[in-house]
This record gives sequence, C-alpha cells and structure tokens, in this order.
Amino acid sequence: INTVSGRPYTQSSQPEAFYGTGFIGAINGSRKPWYFEVGMKIDKTVKLFNRLEANVYLRVENLLNTKNVVNVYSYTGDPDDDGYLLSQYGKNRVAKIIEQGKPIEGFYDMYSWYVQNSGNYSRPRRIYFGIMFNL
Repeated sequence: INTVSGRPYTQSSQPEAFYGTGFIGAINGSRKPWYFEVGMKIDKTVKLFNRLEANVYLRVENLLNTKNVVNVYSYTGDPDDDGYLLSQYGKNRVAKIIEQGKPIEGFYDMYSWYVQNSGNYSRPRRIYFGIMFNL
C-alpha cells in the first residue's frame, strides 16, 4: 500500500497556455491531492527437476484501479483545467482568432485535448503474469 499526503507545488498568479507565470504564496506552498494505491503480488515456487525451480507469479499494480492525481496545472491546481481560456489572456487570444476569420471551434477542441493530459493521473490497473526459472 502506498499513500502520499499531497506533494507540494508552487501556485502561479497568471495563467499562460498550458502553464502559468508569477507566484502566489510561498515556493511549494500549495499541495496536490492525496495519493493512494494498493498493489499485490502472489507467487509460488515449485521444484521441477533436481536443481531446477520455477517461480510462478501474478503481480497487480493499482489493484483498486484508483484514479490518482499526480500532477496539476499551477494556476488552477486542477489536473483537467489550466484556467487559460477563461482568463483575460485566453479571451484576448480567442478574440484575435475570431478577428482573423478562423474557425474557433477547432481551437477549443484542440486546446481541450491538450489540457486533458492523461499524464496528470496515475496509470490504470496493470496485471503481470510470469515465470522465473532458478538453477
């Protein structure tokens, strides 16, 4: 069982596309959410011949398939929203795109795909099965 009480990060004072600038509070003064994960390993060693043994195992990572937050955007503290599009900076950028006569829907779609980064969450359940031979 692994559990972590929210790792520190530094909160940004202004949003930028995918990041932030400036600081709010102290360096590493904000906290990410708690992290909790359970793993399991079951194994059995059997003797095959005079000197040969086989160890058969089943290992499961993230047994409960918990969706843990491992990273957040520094401006919002949220793993799914960097706060840029709703900020004045984002609104100004959208206004420029509209002024140029470009379709805005594609921009919103691509931006949301990028912001919803699966790297901000822990990996899903993984199951490993294997055999190790020992002489």
